[in-house]
Amino acid sequence: MICDNCKKRESVISFTKVENNEVTEIHLCKECAAKKFKGNFLMIDGFKDLFKEIFNVEEETIDEEKTCRFCGRKIREVLKTSDLGCIHCYDEFRDEINNFLQNYQLSSVHKGKIPVSSPTDLKVGRKILDLKDKLQEALILENYEEAAILRDEIKDLEVKNDTL
Repeated sequence: MICDNCKKRESVISFTKVENNEVTEIHLCKECAAKKFKGNFLMIDGFKDLFKEIFNVEEETIDEEKTCRFCGRKIREVLKTSDLGCIHCYDEFRDEINNFLQNYQLSSVHKGKIPVSSPTDLKVGRKILDLKDKLQEALILENYEEAAILRDEIKDLEVKNDTL
């Protein structure tokens, strides 16, 4: 399969994103993936060596012995178990937690489900956020036609949301 970005080289990695029953596939060659993601892959233990080999990425090193001065919990325990020791861990490990969330979700903003009974402006606001994510994805892939369509749809929804 050909790279969706440069449309020249063979793709070596494919991403499949399923959102609201809509499936999006992205295929990238080694050069485009390395350029676009700059090594910001979630380094899952089973795939670390594969990502390092394919993309020549260096794993970000963190001070695994960094400790919360209030409860004594180490950052390596927090990242491994996803459990913080105390309320102060949020401040103590702010940078590490943000990096982890951005690599895991590709965003530091959590998007949960919206209840059906939620106000319309909240639902439209979520739709705008989702479209902005798709717009960012289209821009990364340099798909400017789709980006323009998404931009216009976002503008229309923002106007609609302002009138609610």
